Amino acid sequence: MSDINQAPQTIAQTIDWLHNCLGRPALPECPKECERDCNVPGGKAPAWINQKGKAVKVSWKPYQKQLPTQANLAKWFAHTTGIGTLGGGPNTQGHYIAFVDLDRKEKVFSSSQAFEARLEQWFNDYPLLNVAPRFRTPSGGYRVILAFTEEPDWTAFSLDRDRSRMGELLARNGGHTLLPPTVGANGIPYRWEYFVAYPPTVAKPEDVGIYPTRQQHPSVPANTSPRSVGSYVPGAIRLEDLISPRTLEILTGGAKTGDRSDALTALASECYGWEEFCHRYSISYSGTTEILAEYAWGQMEDSSRDPYKWQRILKTISPSACQTAAEYHSGDSENCWKKIYRLDRETFQASCPPHIKDRILGEGGIDKRPRASPTASQQQLNSQKLQADAPESIPPNNGEVTDNFYPPDSDSKQKENLLLKYIDRLLERGNIPLSERRSECAQIAQALELDPKYVEQIVLTRLQEWQFAEVENEKTLIEDLVSKRKQSLDLHQILPPEIACILAQIAAAMPTSAEHLMTVGWSTFGCAIGTAAEIVAWPGFRQKSCVLWTISTARSGKLKSQTQEVMVNPIRLLQQDANSEYCIALKSYKEAQKATQQNRDSDSPPEELSPPPVPREYWVEHITVEALIRTINENPRGFLVHRDEIDGFFKALNKYRAGKGDDEAFYLTLNNGGGPKVILIDRDRRVEVERSCVPITGTIQRKTLDEEMTPRKISSGWMARWVICLAQMPKRRRTRLPYPDIDAFLKDIYHKLSVLKMHYRPVQNEETGEVLKDETNRTVYQGFPITYHLSDSAADYYEQHFFNPMVEREEAELNEGFQLAMSKWSGYCLRIALILHCLHEICKLKNPDGTLKTYLQLKEEWKLSGGERSDKPFEIEIPTSIGAEIIQKAIATSYFYINQAEVLYKGQQQDEDDTVPVIQKLIQKSEELRDTVAEGWISTREAYRNCRELVAGAKLRQMSNTDFTAAVFNQMVSMNLGETKKVGKSFKWRILR
Repeated sequence: MSDINQAPQTIAQTIDWLHNCLGRPALPECPKECERDCNVPGGKAPAWINQKGKAVKVSWKPYQKQLPTQANLAKWFAHTTGIGTLGGGPNTQGHYIAFVDLDRKEKVFSSSQAFEARLEQWFNDYPLLNVAPRFRTPSGGYRVILAFTEEPDWTAFSLDRDRSRMGELLARNGGHTLLPPTVGANGIPYRWEYFVAYPPTVAKPEDVGIYPTRQQHPSVPANTSPRSVGSYVPGAIRLEDLISPRTLEILTGGAKTGDRSDALTALASECYGWEEFCHRYSISYSGTTEILAEYAWGQMEDSSRDPYKWQRILKTISPSACQTAAEYHSGDSENCWKKIYRLDRETFQASCPPHIKDRILGEGGIDKRPRASPTASQQQLNSQKLQADAPESIPPNNGEVTDNFYPPDSDSKQKENLLLKYIDRLLERGNIPLSERRSECAQIAQALELDPKYVEQIVLTRLQEWQFAEVENEKTLIEDLVSKRKQSLDLHQILPPEIACILAQIAAAMPTSAEHLMTVGWSTFGCAIGTAAEIVAWPGFRQKSCVLWTISTARSGKLKSQTQEVMVNPIRLLQQDANSEYCIALKSYKEAQKATQQNRDSDSPPEELSPPPVPREYWVEHITVEALIRTINENPRGFLVHRDEIDGFFKALNKYRAGKGDDEAFYLTLNNGGGPKVILIDRDRRVEVERSCVPITGTIQRKTLDEEMTPRKISSGWMARWVICLAQMPKRRRTRLPYPDIDAFLKDIYHKLSVLKMHYRPVQNEETGEVLKDETNRTVYQGFPITYHLSDSAADYYEQHFFNPMVEREEAELNEGFQLAMSKWSGYCLRIALILHCLHEICKLKNPDGTLKTYLQLKEEWKLSGGERSDKPFEIEIPTSIGAEIIQKAIATSYFYINQAEVLYKGQQQDEDDTVPVIQKLIQKSEELRDTVAEGWISTREAYRNCRELVAGAKLRQMSNTDFTAAVFNQMVSMNLGETKKVGKSFKWRILR
């Protein structure tokens, strides 16, 4: 076990681990003294021992969001020998650290043996738990440490659905736990059973079989931004005046003890619904849901026992999903507007949509107007009856315009449906001049015997509805893209534990992104396997090799290059060994050649010399296509092309042909695992390779990547070949965590992959047909790949859960670039499955003590078994059937990169009026600046300087760059996608955490 996996033994080591790895506060613990001096049962509360030997309690609340200072630590741990911490987060990796506290409860487990058996079953059901840090408590319980990407909002849990409570999930800020080497109040110490520096990451507790013991309300999605709260405006409508009488009764009178949570949930849902309604129609209001909820909770019976429970209840409610009681019961907003009409006539007149305003005023006796709800009429219009009755074009007018402002009651419904159909057809034509729109409205009015002003009013209302729906669709798309960009790739879920742990430790120690590490890994692992393996899903659908071209993208200074070096440097070490072997072989060849010439009789014909040794290439950086062809021919197993700045590789294509060559097309052939068939005229040599394996990997900055994504490169499928990782890099900092020897570990893994078994057949002389022999008179063999097959269950799972859904999704996709990218993933998923299969199988080759067998150990075993006497080289043979578990891991990985591709391609502007990519870029820029002095704030000037689409949009709308950018800022705020502020003359925006 490497040093980083050694459990901390001292208080100082534990503090270093908590602060620099987990990002959680170190707190003093003295259970025995705390129980004695502070009257805390079991002494389970943060406390330190002063100079007099007395325990002094420490309030943990200040440390929910911050770490203690060095001065505090020095004071606390001068005489204190115990340590604890708090669960929660998020830490710098964006994770919520959780301590799964399992107790042997007599009501659930009849004996300690039953408790241990249930734990063993849990660990077997979820193998990820075997690599999670865990320790024993003095009472015989367990604490397992995990990292969640979503914050749990509950504590009591069970390992079985609908069962009794088995323990507590200490994952929310304030969840307190003691840690080893603390000694409990009973004299028994907490002790580590297994330790790694950083716990495995999972999305939510249910993913590892941890279930809440109470029924949950729908939770707020993790990527939901905090809502902007309406500030107090003199004369504005009070929020408490808008809520229903039943809700008002909860606000003023509270509720019975047993109904407190439900009552407060009803109140908050109603208030959130009204806040959403006011935001939707830009209505000024005073008061907030939080203020009213806190007041209402204070009116509840026994609320003083848990004065902050109202905050936890609010966390279980999604504000955007709430409705007012009036909207919920009627299905539309008309009753809401009736209440606004009674409370504030001016707001009603200014904000109410015209068609609703007309109906409400008509019902009030001002004028008698029939209902003409566009939404309801549109639903009727979609029915088969009205579709059959409606004419295909506007009928000619045979009568005169009547004095009636609205259609007669006898045929009003039919006319309303026809009117909406004509208006929708008019609006579908896009932005038409005002004069033309009025002319069309007059024609519709004449055809249906309506007043033109009425038709124009309905057109404007319909246009507002369309614009609102468009904004909502844009908001949904942006939120979806933001959520997908923040998704993570859990190495513990896909890789063997030995590889996952060391890569996770490296990611935490640098710190860097585990997603970017593994993105490079697909190319390096595939390079090591080379042409030794191919995979077949079913007859007719195969992938010839493990070729994956990968790109890591992040802004400058985020350790992109160092992340690449972690995975690529061990390949370079193999290259150094190969170069040394080549030098020795070349020297021996020259000596043998010289000896042959000296011993040859002058009258005898010259002997045919054996070909000189060929250098084994594992890795190249700068290479032309001509040199690449020769290198593929001399190294049929394959090699890696690594360019730190992949932009240089892109620019080097066709550089010797004035941009008119076929280098790009040649590389596209290599991406499919095919081999070139080329005649090199200058050397009079024919090169024909049946298959190849040339993975490529590199880094690029996002802005440079956007510049490379030209329409030609997208439509040609060139960009679709690249597996691109956009995951956010953590903040640069010194972690002080031990750095394991990754070079030696990965070099050994690569070495074992490079000797996987192949099929061999003797090489024959093309002219004589004789079998060729080497200098030691051994038969020369040519290798061919082993074919790996999906098992029946794996093939069925792959077809049902990935292949068929991807085909359907690809056919329905309108974005050309994303559609082409998706078309490649049916094959890429199989390539990833093949890599994962090889990694999992070689990690099964272990010594009796459980450690991995090294390449040298395996080769020594081969020698002892008589392998050296064989004509064939040393090889490692693994099973050729790939199971369903591996294909599931490959599918999960593929969906991560597909989501990354969707973010990338849908972030490209399709037309000048497309604002989604603009908002995407601004969100990305704000997140990049979050850890800087700017704290994520972007001014209008900075925005349009970094996003040229804003300049184009301003020109299209005949607005100044500043005004248009400010309008985009306000649009994002209206979508709950950030906040704005004014600093002097500067207007700024930032995305909320």
